Amino acid sequence: PDGAVTAASLYADSRTPTSFPAVVDFPYGRGRVVVFSYDLAHAVSLIRQGDPGRVGGHGSGAGEPYRMQDLVIGYADPDCWHLPQADIHAMLLGNALNEVAPAPHPRLWYYPTPDIRSVLVLDSDDDWSALEHFEALLDAVEAHGGHITIYLMSGTTRGTVATPERVAAWRERGHSFGIHHDAFDPAYDGEDQEEVLEDVVRRDVADFLERYGTIPATNRNHCAVWKGYVDLPRLYAELGIDMDLNAMSVGPSWLSYLTGSARPMRFVDSDGTVIDCFQQATQAFDDLSIKGLLTADPLGQAALTRQVMEDKVTRYFSPLSMLSHPVSFATYSSTYMHRCWESARELGMPLWSAAEWAAFTRARDGAEISGVRWDGPRLRCRVRGSTPQGQLTLLLPVPACDVREARVDEAPTEVTSLEVFGWPSSLVPVPLAAEQSTTREVQVVLR
Repeated sequence: PDGAVTAASLYADSRTPTSFPAVVDFPYGRGRVVVFSYDLAHAVSLIRQGDPGRVGGHGSGAGEPYRMQDLVIGYADPDCWHLPQADIHAMLLGNALNEVAPAPHPRLWYYPTPDIRSVLVLDSDDDWSALEHFEALLDAVEAHGGHITIYLMSGTTRGTVATPERVAAWRERGHSFGIHHDAFDPAYDGEDQEEVLEDVVRRDVADFLERYGTIPATNRNHCAVWKGYVDLPRLYAELGIDMDLNAMSVGPSWLSYLTGSARPMRFVDSDGTVIDCFQQATQAFDDLSIKGLLTADPLGQAALTRQVMEDKVTRYFSPLSMLSHPVSFATYSSTYMHRCWESARELGMPLWSAAEWAAFTRARDGAEISGVRWDGPRLRCRVRGSTPQGQLTLLLPVPACDVREARVDEAPTEVTSLEVFGWPSSLVPVPLAAEQSTTREVQVVLR
């Protein structure tokens, strides 16, 4: 149409453009229209979760066991692993909504406060670590002002040194615990891990609830084993587990975006059914596959990790999920981890446990913005919800210099300026209760 602009083009692969537009923006009547010539939602789910036609295969070339990565490696274009592709599609959709909205429309910022641009999400696999290994890791994380979630071995023949009494004491220090489901426990006598995995998960969750008194909020399986396409997320949703962290940037995708995302989002089945369990990818870790790098060049790898953090803080605003085993930390990865944690603090990234991140993700997802209306230059809306941090933040796609004042329940509040994916924006903090749902009236007046 007249006045049409091609906002993005379709490529045959990462290097070969076609003559076809992917996104077209044009004026129509008193507004604008943005047309996507591809199925954006389907693209995002396939990039994040891989090809459902690859279920049961071994695309990673690693042989046994079958992992979620086998759905992606050999399917996703490795030339794009340095980019959070799925997140970029979502950013594009957000900007399209900004473009066509008749007035600036608020949504929620990714973190509780305007000053946070990324979070370092910490968790750990037990893997038969000794008590002194646990203490070394927990002490180090606390020294950097953070908490960590540790997944405990819960097999019938392979136990953990983390007794209920020790776990209770560590919880008092702010740490959290989940399960490291082991489908290779000798009790299964070499049975196929896919055949026994669901029974393992059910048994472990029941045992964990009896021993430690809670259902784990997050999960990572021993050797990151997987089943089917979204069989495990469906089971986790049934059992009350909020977030899965088995998608890991392994091998050549180390520190990259193997699943095209660092942002939490619910799993979706191949028929479009959304599953009430969040996928959170992990980009940095210290298991045996990376031991050589972390032993030979820990500071160099930490410098590369800092570059990833800087991109997140300045461009993508996504978290960095990071795994450290107690035994690995105590024997070869502490130099790398300490330097990464120092960088995170320098860049303003809080160190949150995976359970803390899952709790905030749930809270943000459950919050509501309603009653949005503009009376001339004045925006009015309501924010309802609760959050463990006691605050959420509104993102309004207008420059902060255009905001004359902002109020929450008639109390003046400071507005923070930030460019979000190329869009000058304003961040407005909204205090909420930590446990009980609260409603706040927000007003923003433009100049």
